Amino acid sequence: MIENKNIDTRITHCIKEKNVAVFDLDGTLVKGDLGETLFFTLLMLRAKKLSISEIDKLPEMLIQEDFVSSISETREMKLLELYAQLLKNKQFNLAYDITNLYIENFGKSKIIEASLAVLRAFSSKAYILEFDNLSVTFFVKQNEMILSYILRLLQEDEVITYIVSASPQIVIDSFCQIFKLENVKRIGVSFNEPIIPYGKEKVKILNKNKIYKWELAFGNSSGDLQMLLESEFAVLCNPKEKSLIKIAEEQNWEVI
Repeated sequence: MIENKNIDTRITHCIKEKNVAVFDLDGTLVKGDLGETLFFTLLMLRAKKLSISEIDKLPEMLIQEDFVSSISETREMKLLELYAQLLKNKQFNLAYDITNLYIENFGKSKIIEASLAVLRAFSSKAYILEFDNLSVTFFVKQNEMILSYILRLLQEDEVITYIVSASPQIVIDSFCQIFKLENVKRIGVSFNEPIIPYGKEKVKILNKNKIYKWELAFGNSSGDLQMLLESEFAVLCNPKEKSLIKIAEEQNWEVI
């Protein structure tokens, strides 16, 4: 793991001053997308009438030529098509609501079990499922570097550390339990919170929780832009968007 002295210095300062740090989940604390990969996996399990304990069978099944045709008439495939179309049309709030509604029905213990399983099954390579000019990607892997940063911050009880993500609340809670991040404050998509934490809404929901400034912010996409812009020190992780990389250069952010 490569050290970054600028980030290390800022974390040390944040701990010393007992300041606030905020993290995105998908694409930041994990490479890939835990919420989406979990959603896709649970859909495919039900379509194929498999249990969570059989998740390890899915990677091999996804590369079979007849996989899509074998589930094309199922309710799960129709839901997956709707979700992919919403993302394509940039209707993110509706897409995230669908994810949350579907995943929450499983309950926390099953989501923890499924999260552990997808972190094993889909961490070595990305599996892409293509259908009707749409596609979804199965891939998620913990980001050891960013996890090490949040764990350092949690060593000091008075440092306020948040994960703010458009993943379902139950997924964030499961992630925190798996990686022993119990003291992290978490904001995700839930029935109790009408605001979807994406884009400018991430800042609004932090303000709603009486957090008006933060020293550190870690994010990876345009959905984190406002949260990064309002941070004293911003870290852009694994960026894919050229426009975001340009903003990072102009704002003198750390890019890792």
